[in-house]
Amino acid sequence: MRIQQLLSWQSIMDVVKLSVRRFPMTIACTIASIVIAMITYRSNDPAEWLIRILLGAVLGISLFVGLKLMAENTFNVPKWKYILGSAGIIILSLYSILIDDPKHPDTLEQFLVLVLATHLLISFSYFLRIDDNRKFWTFNLEMFVHFVLGAFYSIVLMAGLQVATIAIQELFEIHWYKEVHMDIVILVFGLVLTFYWTSKVPTRVFEASEESEFSRVIINMVKYIMIPLIIIYFIILYAYGLRILVLWSLPKGWVGKLCLGFSAAGIFTYLLNFVLPSYDKNVLLKKFKKYFFYSMIPVLVLLFSALYVRIHQYGFTVERYLALAAAFWLTLVTFYFILSPKDDLRILPASLFFTCVMAAVGPWNAWNHSLKDQIGRWDSLLNRHQLIEDGKIVPARIHTDSLLPDQITSHLYYFQRHNYLGHVLNYFPDTLIAGINQDSIDYSTVEKLRKYLNIEHWNNSPTVEDGMFRIADSGFFSDSLQNASEVYSLRYWDTKTDAEKGSISIQDEKYLEIEGYGRIDFLKELLQNMPTQQNLLEKELKLDLSPDDGKNKFRCIIYHAELSTSRIFSISMIIVRYPNVQK
Repeated sequence: MRIQQLLSWQSIMDVVKLSVRRFPMTIACTIASIVIAMITYRSNDPAEWLIRILLGAVLGISLFVGLKLMAENTFNVPKWKYILGSAGIIILSLYSILIDDPKHPDTLEQFLVLVLATHLLISFSYFLRIDDNRKFWTFNLEMFVHFVLGAFYSIVLMAGLQVATIAIQELFEIHWYKEVHMDIVILVFGLVLTFYWTSKVPTRVFEASEESEFSRVIINMVKYIMIPLIIIYFIILYAYGLRILVLWSLPKGWVGKLCLGFSAAGIFTYLLNFVLPSYDKNVLLKKFKKYFFYSMIPVLVLLFSALYVRIHQYGFTVERYLALAAAFWLTLVTFYFILSPKDDLRILPASLFFTCVMAAVGPWNAWNHSLKDQIGRWDSLLNRHQLIEDGKIVPARIHTDSLLPDQITSHLYYFQRHNYLGHVLNYFPDTLIAGINQDSIDYSTVEKLRKYLNIEHWNNSPTVEDGMFRIADSGFFSDSLQNASEVYSLRYWDTKTDAEKGSISIQDEKYLEIEGYGRIDFLKELLQNMPTQQNLLEKELKLDLSPDDGKNKFRCIIYHAELSTSRIFSISMIIVRYPNVQK
């Protein structure tokens, strides 16, 4: 489309008419979303019912496109247009009503999963009765390209209008209302992107499947940029997996994110490349299409290993549940494309759609399952340490010189962040609970609970989902304290000095040096041979330090560490001294 045509009034009206006529419910949801978004942005504390309607309306934008496409082809009977439209209204109404807390971050996470599901529905709903990979590929490529173009037009228009408002304000001293810049963002993306994209959705299968001259830009991008990058990514993961086998060490938690990210990029590249070998005889395009899913098998092994380690050590969180669901989906599609005699591209979005829906709604959803798992681990922790009496926690039984305070605090903060704290308040005295406003639980609530439990401030100790630390096994910790004559606690917080307990610094980023004050002067000499930072990252964070001095034996247990590949942010450790005894 020429730029003159794009900007002409007649062209704009044609786009609006086409979108309204074909997708009336989508346009209605768009307008409702724009109005409510503007209202809520102007309020410091918007009403819950407004947010419920906003989330439902935004979700309806893509949902009604998918249902309309399904009605046009799969159920090509006029009455189905109304049946599916009514079903969409019912689904959105139930979703808006059943949201537990529309202002909580968990609600946004669940909403984003459902938005992904409704966009996936668009990709295959038109083809439920059409088994043609080429038509399916071309249809979705057209929609993707027009979405990118619509987003580009919206960004350019938005930037231009923002500059114009600033210029008018500065040159003519016209002071706009304070929300003008956000209003521009909402209006441009809400109207321009939605109207442009819906007007470009193909109207007939044969139109969408007409063979056109493929742009060399797409072929060259896939051949010279995307496939080489995917190969590099997978080589990195293969090398890391080989390193794990050679060193026989556990995978780092964040490697799971890399596996998922690289796999998503690989599948996207596979989809773009699917028909390109028919138009370009390059060997790389052909081989990538043939062997990509075989190359996924080692990545899946690494992914499941990383997830097993994190879930086994710290239980399920929402993020780990979703990652595990994605891992099972990747496994399903990998073996389907390896074993199936016919590669049906519809399997990819359809199976991911059902995975997203199952992970987001129903009793099996990620949020319910994570809550049950973490509460189960909380109960197990309290019962294992015999902290419960008559259904309440007994603060006097919490040993402050153990890992228990950190573990309890870790769980409390996790429950607070995910709006679960109300589920464990019954472990505390009724008089304490009576003073807590359960409608506005925040970090101060956790501080009240910690104060009751006599747990001192812990300087942002690790949470059950941080992923950059290990905690020594509780049995190992307890055994280490038997027969100990002295126990010293040290913490390093990425600073040079700690006047009370001494200082720990990283010398040349090769080893830790501890300088002691008062009773711990001996530690400097003792810990000169601490492992390198690299070893500290690779190995279990438990160290035996036993100099043969004939008088004392020592053990160093690092029970909390926040690390990156190039820096140690904080370390908590204990040094246990055993005079004249065997450990």
